[in-house]
Amino acid sequence: MSKPIVYIRCEQAEPYLDRIASLSKEVIVEPWVAGQAMPPMDVDLSEIDVVLTRGLIDNMSWLQEAKSLKWVHSLTVGVEKLPLPALAKRNIVVTNVKGINAIPISEYVLAGILTYAKGYFEFWSQQRQRIWQTREVKEISGSTIAILGFGHIGRAIAERAKALGMIVKAMGRSQHDSSYTSLVDAYFVNEQYSEVVADADYVVNCLPESQETFCYMNEYRFSLLKKGALFINVGRGSTVDEHALLLAAKEHLGGAILDVFQQEPLPEKHFFWNNPRIFVTPHNAFASPKHWSRVFEQFLQNLVRYQQGMSLENTVDPAKGY
Repeated sequence: MSKPIVYIRCEQAEPYLDRIASLSKEVIVEPWVAGQAMPPMDVDLSEIDVVLTRGLIDNMSWLQEAKSLKWVHSLTVGVEKLPLPALAKRNIVVTNVKGINAIPISEYVLAGILTYAKGYFEFWSQQRQRIWQTREVKEISGSTIAILGFGHIGRAIAERAKALGMIVKAMGRSQHDSSYTSLVDAYFVNEQYSEVVADADYVVNCLPESQETFCYMNEYRFSLLKKGALFINVGRGSTVDEHALLLAAKEHLGGAILDVFQQEPLPEKHFFWNNPRIFVTPHNAFASPKHWSRVFEQFLQNLVRYQQGMSLENTVDPAKGY
């Protein structure tokens, strides 16, 4: 296959441009900085073969102009904004960075569990008030963690939880892959939600966004969590009914640690901000000093496969949306 023309809509590509260029006919960079408005497009899109963009924010309104486009690579795991049906209709392959965030997100989850269990939130509050008061805390060894969604992130969480002596229960879309047997004490499919969360001290949501998972964590499913359980969401904000979570936090949950939300940035007047049982982080669980090197190393591996006419890794199913 001839070398492609690659269009990069990202400000982080500079350290990798020489390697990308060696595998490309031409490389065009448009430094679109995350969190800022999309810059004006001064690019002839008609001959572009490959596009790197953030699928979480780019709706590709320019798609019709890209007559030769064959491959869209999302620099985010989420591809909610990409016009997947239109891309599928033109047989344009979509890939994402599935798997690269597993280590930092799993560390975020375990940090949250330990911070909650050892009373750090309360001790920080006491420190600000100069209060010297011991407290009852929890030991996570022997406690139960339920992981909803058993992809790369779910497995990384399971591995680390197991190392800390936790009882690991997981729920996935299909029957358990036997190669991961050592990571879990019990595995369930989606229809067995009540069994996976039964007696769980910590419930971690890793579910992707799809029609099937929209508001998956609703009032009924939250009602099945045990009194005092900690809920953590590192999946997608759309998978949680936020009003149902608020009610559960008031009635029986020990607390919630949330990194993703239905609307981002979280509105200033949102009811989560001032809730003492809810800890908010700004979609930051993926962050790592190794993030961009992982992103572009993964892309470069796929670019070699593309040139060799091989099937690409980490493809997105347009019907499922992930």
